Amino acid sequence: MTEISEEITNIPLFKEISEEELSRILKAALVDDFQPGRVLFNEGSIVGHVMYVILKGEVEILKQDQEGKRVLLANLEQGEFFGEMSLFDNQKRSATARVKTPTRLLMLTKTTFDKLMSSDPTVVNKLLLVFIRTLSQRLRQTDDQVAALHT
Repeated sequence: MTEISEEITNIPLFKEISEEELSRILKAALVDDFQPGRVLFNEGSIVGHVMYVILKGEVEILKQDQEGKRVLLANLEQGEFFGEMSLFDNQKRSATARVKTPTRLLMLTKTTFDKLMSSDPTVVNKLLLVFIRTLSQRLRQTDDQVAALHT
């Protein structure tokens, strides 16, 4: 098993994926290292076409408030993913993603994801189930944060 495959084995997004299925995803994905301070994308910038999975390191997700200050929404760590909305909608980025510590990311483009949907729907269905669970969890956390603001 390659070093990257070993890094991926413990990532929740890929828990239900067989080694053979994971191999097909890895062939289609890109992996790169990023240094602290690197902005991966800015809120409101170009329409996103890439989702990211953190193999190691940390990434901050930031959003501008009404006064133009960046507010920390989330501090994501190894095993978490972000930018997945860009695989499904054709919208500008909803937040800024900035590398916090030396980080290795697996990147899956919309084009690659769409090809996987056609050629490997079983794998995509497994990924989609994890997306749904994660998005539901994030929405519940946001609901709790909004409720706390009004108490």
